[in-house]
Amino acid sequence: MSTRSQSVEIWSKKYPSIRLVKNIKSGKEADCLLVDIKNQLYCLKTYKNRSLSTTQGNSLYLAGKYFRNPSQKKSVAKGNKFGKDLIRRLWTKREFYLLKKFYELGANVPGVFDYNTDSILMEYLGDINLPAPLLKDVDLDQNQLNQVFDQIIDSIKTFYTCGIVHGDLSEFNILWWQDSPYIIDFPQAIDVRHNPNANEFLLRDIGNICKFFGKNNLEEIFTDVVR
Repeated sequence: MSTRSQSVEIWSKKYPSIRLVKNIKSGKEADCLLVDIKNQLYCLKTYKNRSLSTTQGNSLYLAGKYFRNPSQKKSVAKGNKFGKDLIRRLWTKREFYLLKKFYELGANVPGVFDYNTDSILMEYLGDINLPAPLLKDVDLDQNQLNQVFDQIIDSIKTFYTCGIVHGDLSEFNILWWQDSPYIIDFPQAIDVRHNPNANEFLLRDIGNICKFFGKNNLEEIFTDVVR
């Protein structure tokens, strides 16, 4: 049985009617599967344990991260199997609750419904034939560009008000569906209270969005978000 089928099999204990339709996307850290539950389509995002690492790049994201005991922190720093399992569980749970909170506050993110130790059952953006495209692959007129830019900045403000910085935001993790942008991929989101690199990540997020939309008021937006 494939890893994808195993993930669906685990969910079948809670949702007997769940059915794997097809793979939507295979990424470095997670697979996104299209599943059907009682004739309703969902996205099942499943993290890959083998891909989670604590390399130099991830160490910036993990700075200031709270762990219950020193052994957990040590395992994560070493990147051993226990550490990777721990990161996967933490990322899954954290992304679920962040998306749930942001969605309830009206930010442009997909809705979520349930989660387990390594996957999230969430809103599927797309139709049976094709998933929603990435923002980078969509042609928008100038009026749409201005409106979408404002929506994304408003969502960044919502995240920051909740003490969170996305940390890896760009046109590559924003979906376009039914004339709206949807920001995705929050497992490594930065906690403003504890991570000393938070504003550095925020500045980079805003910079990526300004660059894509051709805006030159990065510093002004940054100041507006953090004030």
